[in-house]
Amino acid sequence: MTRTLWLHCGSFKAGSSRIQHEIWARRAELADRGWLYPETGLVTDEPDVGMRHSHFVYQRYDPRQFRSLLEGLAAEIAASGCDQVLMSSEAWTRPGSGPALAELVGLLRGQGLVEDVRGVVYLRNRFDYARSFFRELTRRRGNRKPLAAFVAANERPLDPLDTVRTLRDALAPGTLQAFRYEEVGDTGVHFFRLLGLDAVAAADRTNTGLPAVEVEACRQLNLVAPELQPAWPGLAAATPSHVRLELPEAVERFAPGQLEADRDYRADLAAATGWSEAQVDAALAPPDPDGVDVTSLGPVLQGVVLDWVRRTATPLVEVTTWSHPDVDLLELNQPDQPRREDAAGDAAGDEPRLSGRLLLAPSVADGWRLLLVGDHEEREARTGRPSPGLARRMPERPDAGHARFHASRVGFGGGGRLDLVLERASGERSVVATLRRRWTA
Repeated sequence: MTRTLWLHCGSFKAGSSRIQHEIWARRAELADRGWLYPETGLVTDEPDVGMRHSHFVYQRYDPRQFRSLLEGLAAEIAASGCDQVLMSSEAWTRPGSGPALAELVGLLRGQGLVEDVRGVVYLRNRFDYARSFFRELTRRRGNRKPLAAFVAANERPLDPLDTVRTLRDALAPGTLQAFRYEEVGDTGVHFFRLLGLDAVAAADRTNTGLPAVEVEACRQLNLVAPELQPAWPGLAAATPSHVRLELPEAVERFAPGQLEADRDYRADLAAATGWSEAQVDAALAPPDPDGVDVTSLGPVLQGVVLDWVRRTATPLVEVTTWSHPDVDLLELNQPDQPRREDAAGDAAGDEPRLSGRLLLAPSVADGWRLLLVGDHEEREARTGRPSPGLARRMPERPDAGHARFHASRVGFGGGGRLDLVLERASGERSVVATLRRRWTA
């Protein structure tokens, strides 16, 4: 049997969910017509995102598991009786995924299960894609960075030329077709027509994104209580009825020069995709800077988020102490939470008061400090406070009578982490304890 393998390779936020929903809804009909959409390797725990073969990317890091997946796929194809195999995963456009895709294609070719391999990828305008990808990872994957920092940390995933070259290398000697997402309309209809099949245009979009202000609220929630993201009801529902929240039109802003492409890059992209000069220019055109920078609304949105968190969840602080040769004794009390009425209107209101006892080795020179260090601030603890209980327990230590320390309104950093840091007179620092805050609904 001559069998063709069709691979829909994404990319992210370019109509992939639409294609996957169409395939999944019609898989029985497709099987009757000789098309297999393998169940092996499917990710099924996010049905709103799409039933996709992403395990063939992410499980390659476990060679034994990946080999088992490949063997299962080969067995399913061999037993299917279908002459067309269809697979879909936008994760094949991730940097570093090329070897996983090449291994999959190589095994199926090597066992004589497929002869022809055809790949399809849809690519958005580079800036629009970066913004949409940023919003998706903020909403679903806990991203805490603002857009400019996110782009700086993810330049390769946002590089369409690298994506196309990686896919071509993995599929060779198969073929890859690259389409501009903005030109094709309904990706489900377009993709099915490439297969020689019909599809009805979708009445509604699938896996729709959120606007900039909603995403910024999600980002603020990721900064203070990421574990509550699944319960976040949206900005309107989270805002108390007596509060009137008036926000201007806002957008995420790129840093100057980000994602800009020179003439050589444009020529290389045209050669790799077969696009015209006009298509390349459209794919790389920067957006109009309309609307205020959404990060300027961060303090207002953080207030709404923190108020919702306080109303719906309880903070728990876990403390871990780390041994250090300069520390003879470190005891931390369970952090005290302030009364709710003390916290009204104050973003620091849910931050604990930390206290404990600290005895340093006699060799530690005077001039040391004890600091509470988060992502955006540090606070010096008050040390040398009376500790009569410790003095009774350790009468052999003259300094035990003044070993208590205290710090109030401790500001947690990103992900709810705070470090207790010993700073010596020389300026050298060591982390002696870590506090982690999590919220329970």
